[in-house]
Amino acid sequence: MENRLELLEKENSLLRDIIKNQYEQMNEFENRIAQMEASMQPIGPEPSQTRPDQQPIIIQKVNVEKILLDKYEQTNNFGQLGIKELSG
Repeated sequence: MENRLELLEKENSLLRDIIKNQYEQMNEFENRIAQMEASMQPIGPEPSQTRPDQQPIIIQKVNVEKILLDKYEQTNNFGQLGIKELSG
């Protein structure tokens, strides 16, 4: 019985050491993340930030050289008018 109790105490001690090491590693990772967040600087201004002295861009003329259509649907209402056949 005492031998089994000693084994359980050793296992308990090992588990406590493992948990302690995991907490230390977690704290180290949290510190590294905090350092990385502190050292990060934005590359440029955020898109939502606009300067009050900046004038809006107004487009007065647009030239369209080519229009490409993927799909064109055409419907008619001849059936609703009662026309069954058209002849020329």
